[in-house]
Amino acid sequence: MLHAIRLAAPPSEAAEIGVGAADGLLPLIQYEQVGAWLWHRLRQSGQLSANSPRFQKELRDQGLAQAGINLRIAAVTAQVLTLLADHGIRPVLLKGVACCALAERYPFFRYRQTSDADLLVEPGAAERAWRLLRVSGFREATTAPGVHPDHHHLPTLISDAQVPVEIHSSASLFWSAEESWARFGATARAVAWQGAPALVPANTELLWHGVAHSLGDGAPGCRLRNFLTAAAFIAADHELDWDIIRDRIERDQLRDHDSRHPLPKGAVKRWLAAAAWIAGRELPMGLGRGFDPESDLTRLVGFRKRRLAAWPSTHRGQQMAARWMEEAARAQFTLGLGRRAHWQTQTGRPRRLASSLVFQSLYRMTSWRGMDTTQ
Repeated sequence: MLHAIRLAAPPSEAAEIGVGAADGLLPLIQYEQVGAWLWHRLRQSGQLSANSPRFQKELRDQGLAQAGINLRIAAVTAQVLTLLADHGIRPVLLKGVACCALAERYPFFRYRQTSDADLLVEPGAAERAWRLLRVSGFREATTAPGVHPDHHHLPTLISDAQVPVEIHSSASLFWSAEESWARFGATARAVAWQGAPALVPANTELLWHGVAHSLGDGAPGCRLRNFLTAAAFIAADHELDWDIIRDRIERDQLRDHDSRHPLPKGAVKRWLAAAAWIAGRELPMGLGRGFDPESDLTRLVGFRKRRLAAWPSTHRGQQMAARWMEEAARAQFTLGLGRRAHWQTQTGRPRRLASSLVFQSLYRMTSWRGMDTTQ
């Protein structure tokens, strides 16, 4: 499956998924959020029909559902951009919606799972942009209209088409509004999308934002969808400024979003190496040396497949299984021990660190080459 979704692999490699084994991959495919892309790859190779009707239907449903969601998000985003432009506000597209606007250049983005529209506005304009949408019929998904002191966007707004829209005052919990606009606004280029002009950041900024956001999210950021998103930009490495990326790995202090704890620099390089392998590229000197990204992904994804195949039915068991998934990703990509969130009481911090160490040690001992015997 890993070879089938690689951007560098020819469509014929999608045929490597064994017909008899395909149904057993469905929980994993859904977890990794790559169903729509795999559906596309198997259709390209003509191998979709060789699999079971259930497998075909599941992938087809995921592919069509995501296409419908992306079209709906695109239409609402175009509406928002036109409305704000009429009032002198030109947002920069972030994250998934920026990928959607680049789908003509990077085929994976047509099939990337996206759920909302994230828009960054220049410093001081967030409140006005938010109120313009509110007056225009968008309703609140939360209560207070002001910027939450612990977040970087205003409360989510919902359109009539049920598309969430987030007006960002900053691109990150850890970047100021001014720094965010200097990085994204200054580098943005205009693209024609859905009949409306849109601003999309440079690939270097989109890649770095994706890395910071993914690693900050912990285990969810180590899903194949996130690696594929980064891989799409790495595959076009002539458009990347690797000196900026290298400098930021050394200078930027990437942090876990929940605990606010700093993340190791080696974890950033290891994560990038995995994305580069999916892209079929070698990272520049000094970034990818010493890693075996194919083994990293094979080991982690294989572990997830086994865990999902034996997913517990009880709530307590599901909590434990989810914890296993979290700690496995942290161990494989050297993100450090799992910690309590900063808003939680820290009285149980030593116990949380000790249990994280136990989970990660067991993962390292039992997960290689199908040796997983933990329950």
